[in-house]
Amino acid sequence: MAVPGPHSVLYEGMMLPALVHSTESLRYAQLGFQVRDRDIFSVTYPKSGTTWMQELLTLIHSNGDPQLAWSVPSWERVPWVEQTTAAGFLENRPCPRLISSHLPCGLVPTSLHGSNAKVIYTVRNPKDVCVSLYYYSKMASFLEFPEDFGEFVELFSTGKVLFGSWFQHVKGWLGLRDRLNFLLLTYEEMHQGSRATGRGISRWRRARHLTGSTRSKCRTWASDSHGTRPEGSPPPSSGQLQSVGTPRSVCVGT
Repeated sequence: MAVPGPHSVLYEGMMLPALVHSTESLRYAQLGFQVRDRDIFSVTYPKSGTTWMQELLTLIHSNGDPQLAWSVPSWERVPWVEQTTAAGFLENRPCPRLISSHLPCGLVPTSLHGSNAKVIYTVRNPKDVCVSLYYYSKMASFLEFPEDFGEFVELFSTGKVLFGSWFQHVKGWLGLRDRLNFLLLTYEEMHQGSRATGRGISRWRRARHLTGSTRSKCRTWASDSHGTRPEGSPPPSSGQLQSVGTPRSVCVGT
């Protein structure tokens, strides 16, 4: 079992940052939050295109007008259901509610099952996730991390990091794809073109048709700048990453 550090909270065997999570907020997300049929969940393992997807959903929701994205922080536009601010942001919000989550499938709101809510699950190559999470952990003062990248790879590979195992997270959510109103996207697909991604999400939502102008705005505003290695930082060697692996079933752009 993971052992929480001074900046983390342990819930159902998983560590999360204590800065924005508590046992109460996690219990509320799992057992107290009431999912509505028009809710739209963006679910990711950390460093898998989360912010990018939040921007795309915001733009589709606002018909390409970037004013909302400019004026309201992402954690308020697409709130995290597991964080301590969830109830305040979501309880009285009109539908459709845009909701973010890093939770594994076993800890999401129980009311999601049996609802008609939509789930967008974005998955990224675990090698890239590991590198991005390593550098993010170095920058974020509220996260614990080992200086040695080889040690971090070992922790990542065995799921002894915040939010648990990438492999179990992906396996669990893909196991629900036929039981939920589910759209699977890959970070790599999004790199190929946010226009096609936005158009696909919009069609799946069946909420509105993207005009050419809206698609152009989405493509411009949501062009990716996330997940890149900090300038001047040496990349880890390929040998250090080899042990992480890349499950073929989730990295083929399905």
